[in-house]
Amino acid sequence: MLINEFKRYWNWKYNILLSSVLFILLSFVSLQNMQEKYIFVNALDNAVLASDIEYFEMMVNGWTGVFLFERFFFLNLDFMMFFWMLCMIGMGVFIGGRSFFILQTGYSAIIMTRVPYRKYIKTTLIAQSLYMLTFFLLVFAIFFICIVIFGGGDLGVSPISRLGDIDVLTYYLFLAGIILYSTICMITLILISSVSPLFLKNKYMVQFFPIFILLGGYVFAFIFGNINELFRFLSSQILFERSYFALIGVISPFYADSPQALRSSIIICVSYPLLIIIALFVIYRFNVRKFEKNCII
Repeated sequence: MLINEFKRYWNWKYNILLSSVLFILLSFVSLQNMQEKYIFVNALDNAVLASDIEYFEMMVNGWTGVFLFERFFFLNLDFMMFFWMLCMIGMGVFIGGRSFFILQTGYSAIIMTRVPYRKYIKTTLIAQSLYMLTFFLLVFAIFFICIVIFGGGDLGVSPISRLGDIDVLTYYLFLAGIILYSTICMITLILISSVSPLFLKNKYMVQFFPIFILLGGYVFAFIFGNINELFRFLSSQILFERSYFALIGVISPFYADSPQALRSSIIICVSYPLLIIIALFVIYRFNVRKFEKNCII
C-alpha cells in the first residue's frame, strides 16, 4: 500500500507543471545574477587603482555556480521564502486536498472495509513525506548540477561568500544542512494540511492551510509581538525566518567564540520544527480518534 501510494503522487500530472514553474523562476533569477557578474567584469576593465583591480578580480572569480546556489538559498532570504511558498501552494493543493476529498466523497468508507483508517492515514502521511522529500531533493540536485555547469564549474568555497574561511567539506555540509532543515519544516507544514479536515470543512482552506500557518506567524508577530515580553517570545517561536537565521548561526563559524549565543541559536532553530512536529502529531491523533469511528465529514 505504501509503495502504491508513493507512486500515486509521482504520477501526479502537476509534478511537471510545478517543476516547470520552479525552474523558470530559478532560470530567471540566475540570469539576473549573471548580469550582475558582467557588471563587475566591465568594472574590472575600467579599474584604475590596484586595490580596485584586486577587488573586482575577486568578485569576478568568486561568482561561480556554487556561489549562485548559495546566494539563492542562503544570502537571499526573500527568494528562498518565495521558492518555498510556491512549493507549499503546489503541494498543498494536491496533497492537502486529497485527504479532504477521500473523507468528503465517502471513499473512506470503502477504504475502511479493506484497511483500518489509522493504518491508512499513517501510510498516507509516510508516502506523502517520502514523495515530497524525494521531489524537493531532486529539484535541488538538478538545479545545483545545472547551475554549476553553466555558472562555473569551480566546486571550491567562494572567496566572496559570507561563510568566511572554512574548508570545502564544511561548506557543503553547511549548504546541505540549510536545504534539509528547510525541507523538513515545509514537509511538516504541508502534512498538517492532510490531517486538518479534523477542524477545517472547506477544501480551499485545507489546501492553503500551510501558507496560512507560515504567514500567520508574521501576522501574529506584527499584531501582538509588541504587547509585552511574553507575546514577543511566543510570536518569535512561530517565525520560520527567525529559526532559519538561528540555524545559520549554529552551523557557521560566526558564534565559535560565543558559547552563550551559540546555545541561544540552537534553542531557537530547534524550537520551530519541534513545535510544528508536535502540532502535527497532536492533530494526527485527534484526526484518527474522530475518523476511525466516523469517516464522514
